[in-house]
Amino acid sequence: MVSSHRMFYLNSGCNEDISSCNADSLTSFFDFTSPAEANATLNSQGREIETGTYKYVRLEFCKYGATGNVTVLGTYTGASPVTLTYGGCGETSAELSPPLELSSGDSVQIQLSYDLTHTINVTDGTTTTSSNCAVDSGASKVVCLGSLSFNPSVVR
Repeated sequence: MVSSHRMFYLNSGCNEDISSCNADSLTSFFDFTSPAEANATLNSQGREIETGTYKYVRLEFCKYGATGNVTVLGTYTGASPVTLTYGGCGETSAELSPPLELSSGDSVQIQLSYDLTHTINVTDGTTTTSSNCAVDSGASKVVCLGSLSFNPSVVR
């Protein structure tokens, strides 16, 4: 039987209360451009996780009443640099293979490997209606922020 979900990281700006935490209340973030730094941050809290079997790792970029849903940012440097804001409440999941089986007293770290190559997509154009896109008017390019795909692994 697969257990319910448990958090191994919660942004410190949430004050240990996910139910009242949203993008508007957060002021600190970490940078996914450094996988080593992102993995160190994700595993920095040493949270206790219930024993059980876990099949998926899920990243949530906002939770509950986020009004702006502004938690994933990207930067594109072209003729006219633009900063992109993801307009939705992003979450993405990946399967652990094999599933993680935790027993009492186990200590593990979740490591994420990922490629940011397709996170920012650039096409020719001068207009966009997507909230995840911006226009580089100096180069007639539409720049869009895509989603993060990752592969989780367990380090014991």
